[in-house]
Amino acid sequence: MACTVPDGSLPLPHISNGMGEYRHADYCIIPVGDGLIYATHGHNFNLNNLPPLCRGDILLHGHTHIPAWEEFGENNLYLNPGSVSIPKENSAHGYMLLENEEFIWKTLDGEEYHSLKI
Repeated sequence: MACTVPDGSLPLPHISNGMGEYRHADYCIIPVGDGLIYATHGHNFNLNNLPPLCRGDILLHGHTHIPAWEEFGENNLYLNPGSVSIPKENSAHGYMLLENEEFIWKTLDGEEYHSLKI
């Protein structure tokens, strides 16, 4: 299952059947700037099993619950928002926003602890 978001809005990579049951979408492609964000949960596509990325595209997933912002491949970025409820490796309970082509990592208290302009 896939979704494409032409307007750049960022849906959660989870799908509900409307009865309180959720499952993970395989991926969601979000156009931003000159490239694409390949958003996925991370259980299928991740750094060890890459999706079909082009030079400069971004792989975004949260499966590991560890915040990340790493370059790899051909000018690609791997981003991970971390976790609101079960953070790993002593990371903060937090989340990530995408606003005006900038990723912003924040704690639950709203404190910004990292940002990355794309």
